[in-house]
Amino acid sequence: MPKKKTHITPMQAIRKKCLWCAGGSRTEVRLCPATSCHLYEYRGGKRPGTATRTPIQAIKSKCRDCCGETWADVQRCPGLKLADGPCSLHPFREGANPNISAETRARQRAAMERRLLAEKCQSSPVVEASETKGRGFVQAEVGDLEIDNPIFTPLAVGTVPGWCGQL
Repeated sequence: MPKKKTHITPMQAIRKKCLWCAGGSRTEVRLCPATSCHLYEYRGGKRPGTATRTPIQAIKSKCRDCCGETWADVQRCPGLKLADGPCSLHPFREGANPNISAETRARQRAAMERRLLAEKCQSSPVVEASETKGRGFVQAEVGDLEIDNPIFTPLAVGTVPGWCGQL
């Protein structure tokens, strides 16, 4: 029976690279003084709450420092054929996780867009119907749009592009 191929995560790849850099010593990784290293905040193998970017973005930046300043240099990286063993970051060097299929990536992107739209909608002000009663002219702001409408009804608000709320 063939052995099942195991995938390494970006966090595992970073931890492995840090251990390689520190000569295999976990203590040296923990005490690492290289605060300017792109992998520094992930060296412990866990994502800190203060992380400024994703592990994939950190790997991409580290690979750019290691290979050269151009994108072509990163793509030509000989990371799998190094004399002291393959680089654990090599599969992630282009800024994408090869363990995730294109379909899954598309689903994740669509879900992220829905979350961002929902956040934007929650921050948009909603004009209550009671604010428009008895007035002949109403000026309102919905998102980035300013509405001057002599006949302002909740239905009219719902038809404004970019408006997300419901009355």
